[in-house]
Amino acid sequence: MDEAVRLRWLQGGVPVARPVAFVDEGDAAWLLTAAVAGRTGDAWLEHDPAMLPVIIAAFAGFLKRLHALPVDDCPFEAGAALRLAAARRRVAAGEVDVDDFDDDHLGWDAARMLAHTEALYDPDLHRRVVTHGDFSLGNLLMDEHGQVTGCLDVGRMGVADPYQDIAILCANLAEIDPAAERAFLAAIGVASPDRQRMAFHRCLDELF
Repeated sequence: MDEAVRLRWLQGGVPVARPVAFVDEGDAAWLLTAAVAGRTGDAWLEHDPAMLPVIIAAFAGFLKRLHALPVDDCPFEAGAALRLAAARRRVAAGEVDVDDFDDDHLGWDAARMLAHTEALYDPDLHRRVVTHGDFSLGNLLMDEHGQVTGCLDVGRMGVADPYQDIAILCANLAEIDPAAERAFLAAIGVASPDRQRMAFHRCLDELF
């Protein structure tokens, strides 16, 4: 349901698949969309590592376009306070996969990860733009020329701090090459990244 309604809202704003049919039977749901050509960023890298500069430019261009959508028109809230509350519920319910934490958090339990994340949170540092919510190399489709053809997994899309998206993609790129992260930040016009917000959102993502 979350994916379907967000795909409908995004039509005409950024490249996304067109929903064709949605069926909700309570304990199960199915979403059918029109086909979208292209490969994801990580698939392109596996196919041809030399595509990295093209991928960075494509992802930067898409993100600037997404973050420029009018906040007042977006009916979906995805801010840090809301996601922190959801993270607390996930920790309490034992739903956090601690084995999937990044290398610098290996061995941590969910409670420690949550406490660390909460310590990094400063509501005064956060802005409001339309965010993807899980802006990783695997969630954007593009052609061989760097033209974005669609984005995937928009179920978390909503109004939130831009670093919600920046932090996740930067973490992806830093694993490949720190220079790739710097190139992406330059492409989106972030000369001096806010490392506290970057760390907060990366840690928050660990809890989902």
